[in-house]
Amino acid sequence: MKVRSFRKNQGFTLIELMIVIVVVGILLAILLGRLTLIMDRAREKTTHKNLKNIKLAIDAACEQPDGGYDYPTNAPDFKAKLEERFGEGNIPRAVLRMGVDAPPSNECFVANAVTEIPVNPPGGGWVLIIAGEERGRVCINSNELDTGGNPYSSYICE
Repeated sequence: MKVRSFRKNQGFTLIELMIVIVVVGILLAILLGRLTLIMDRAREKTTHKNLKNIKLAIDAACEQPDGGYDYPTNAPDFKAKLEERFGEGNIPRAVLRMGVDAPPSNECFVANAVTEIPVNPPGGGWVLIIAGEERGRVCINSNELDTGGNPYSSYICE
């Protein structure tokens, strides 16, 4: 007995194509969200490494023979010390997560305390703390939150 097909063409129907498109769209939406998170975490790791490199460079540039540090007290001197170490125009950049409207920045600032970080909207760059207990600490010039919900300015070099 021969089974007859009611379909003359063996192609896909519009409903079948729409179902496939919807399923692929859902999968892409799920993957895109994860991909964004993975990329943001990679950016944060890069920023951590750049922050550590900035701290090591400024400590090496400012170390005195007696073991103390003579840190610069203004932004142009801070930038000049870093350019001595990295080369002009080669200072590492602070790369914030994609949700932050700030391009990667290597601008240099100084502040007397972490609470006085001169966050430039939209932020970015490096801040050298020049007074108090945190003297010599380098921070990221942004109070935006990272993927863990912590402000970038709270990153600490270890």
